Amino acid sequence: MKRYRLLGIVFITIVIVVSSIFKVTSGLSQDTVAPASASNTNESAIPEKVIKLKGMIGSEKEALFNDPEIQNIAKTRFHITIDTFKAGSLEMSNQKNFNDNDFLFPASQTVVEKIKSLTKTSGTDDIFRTPLVYYSWDKVTKSLQTKGIVSKLQDGSFAVDNSKMIDLIVNDKKWNDIGLDIYGSIVIDTSDPKKSNSGNSYAALVATSLNQGNLITEATLPGVIPQLQKVFLKSGFKKASTSDLFNEYLTTGMGSHKIIVGYESDLLYFTHQNATAWNSLKDSVTPRILYPSPTLWSTHTIIALTPNGKIMNAFLKDPEIQKLAWERYGFRTGVIGIINAPAAHEIDGLSKSIDNVMQFPDSITMDHILAAFETNDQ
Repeated sequence: MKRYRLLGIVFITIVIVVSSIFKVTSGLSQDTVAPASASNTNESAIPEKVIKLKGMIGSEKEALFNDPEIQNIAKTRFHITIDTFKAGSLEMSNQKNFNDNDFLFPASQTVVEKIKSLTKTSGTDDIFRTPLVYYSWDKVTKSLQTKGIVSKLQDGSFAVDNSKMIDLIVNDKKWNDIGLDIYGSIVIDTSDPKKSNSGNSYAALVATSLNQGNLITEATLPGVIPQLQKVFLKSGFKKASTSDLFNEYLTTGMGSHKIIVGYESDLLYFTHQNATAWNSLKDSVTPRILYPSPTLWSTHTIIALTPNGKIMNAFLKDPEIQKLAWERYGFRTGVIGIINAPAAHEIDGLSKSIDNVMQFPDSITMDHILAAFETNDQ
């Protein structure tokens, strides 16, 4: 069995390396689509001739924008080609970017509010959402279930009592304290909160859990900073991006990462692109997706900086774009009136709906949380 699992991990490592090389060119058909009609977009916003739009996006959306079918819809129906540059959400809020781009597409509510306060925009719209989740393994999940920390819901998904989970870390519990024959203290691995939106969001989630489940504020934050720093310090070195951490979780297995923080879309994209590798994983080490209760949305908001940039709002809200974003890239819709079909992803434990979601702290509080980690590094 150990030999089989080792072979499985080696196979997954090869698949992820190859997948990473070709990720930026992902996408399927390039069928021509009929011109947009007034029923699904604003015709007055569509130029008569094809124009180029320039903007900044997060790396998690790079594959989507490089999808040939999505590019074809942009050109034939909306008369645009899109020139994108990768940047972190925090980097997008730098004022030097406001004059050089038609749009910004961050995945952070606090960054959106900051940008709106610094410049006049031509319009903002929530486009995609994906919840913050934990990734673990069946063996770990079962042990957490016996301790009442994880519960299986009616739809087959797994919910984590976040306060109880964080208490295990703060109180220096070890894996063998929850019945696992695993060395070391209980930790949850996350990306760098100073560089990565998922790490930053998880810091807000932890701070709120440490505040007896009450939304953390500028006034209540000082009381939880020592414990917040402890939770993040215990997991050691942090990768700069969520996708790097997720790939390492899959390739190195439970020996390196018992639980990590990521986005639901990470797994949905991987399983769509790597069906054979996913089936191999399911049959050997059985990864599990777990939903913190409460969790946080990562909301992807399009910010138009120019009149032409507003064409992006209509383009991204188009039902066909929304459908492709869900089915190929795992992004739930942020557009009112559009429904995601759970059947598009046949994954054990995928939640049909995300209902227990906390508010995001205000931007001032988040700035103080970031400052706490800067202090911690000194």
